[in-house]
Amino acid sequence: MPNWNRITFFGGKTVVDAETIRIGESAVHAHLWTRSQGSTRGHVILVHGLGDHGGRYRGFAQRILRRRFGVLAIDLPGHGRSPGRRGKATHYSTLLRTIADARRCLVDRFGKTPQILLGHSMGGNLVMNYALRRKEFDPPWMPDLDAMVLVAPMLMPPQVIDRARLVAAWITGHLFRWVRLSRNVRVDQLTSDPNAAALIESDPLQHSQVSLYLATQLLAQGRFAIDHANEIKVPTLVLVGDEDELIDRAACRHLAFRMQCADVVCWPDGLHDLLHDVDSERLIDLMVDRMDQKSVPFSAAKAA
Repeated sequence: MPNWNRITFFGGKTVVDAETIRIGESAVHAHLWTRSQGSTRGHVILVHGLGDHGGRYRGFAQRILRRRFGVLAIDLPGHGRSPGRRGKATHYSTLLRTIADARRCLVDRFGKTPQILLGHSMGGNLVMNYALRRKEFDPPWMPDLDAMVLVAPMLMPPQVIDRARLVAAWITGHLFRWVRLSRNVRVDQLTSDPNAAALIESDPLQHSQVSLYLATQLLAQGRFAIDHANEIKVPTLVLVGDEDELIDRAACRHLAFRMQCADVVCWPDGLHDLLHDVDSERLIDLMVDRMDQKSVPFSAAKAA
């Protein structure tokens, strides 16, 4: 059962700020921002990227709350305030199970209200693979997803890797799964917003570590998601910055094309951390407008 504590207030509305969700025998840290009981239309479950954590999305949550959606932002194992060695995952499926358990906690607390999965970078990789494999993790009574939003999903790296090298990387990751690498990313590759950049650089919970196992699994599972994208029937919005140097943007477009129920928006001058970039408020408004259309495939309208 989840263990919620700490109450905060936004704009006179009661908001529950969740500290910890108990998942199995582990304790995964999470933040829940939601309006007073009965006034929330649904929840966005936010899955962060590599080295990131859910607490960094408080500003995003405040903006979403104005549109009457709550936000549950988890710290994946080995990230933020959750236990585990930095950047390490015992198994890729453990991360998918964390998403399933987060969904279940929301159902336990709020009932079968609409749920939208939002994954950024590595989180987009996880969200896609959870959607493809969720029957492995969800109980039979779990409701279907209402929509997904993939923000700069890390499906393939910017350098082209053929399938033979992917297989070799996957084998190497299993043989040397304990080895950790340092994946340093320049802050100017993430955002053009100087305030957001300063917060990233001073954030003690950010890290640049990744195990060889997790790194190679993300490559293999990203390829799997693209190959099986046509099996997804959940309305999906894919947001990609057209200046993003950290992912294969063509792979994102290919994913959306294969899904048939997805719309891809290439955001002008956008970098990798679109939710904390200079034009993030307009992007979030576009995203929520599409969430309002969750009962049908996202429209083909593009950013102005």
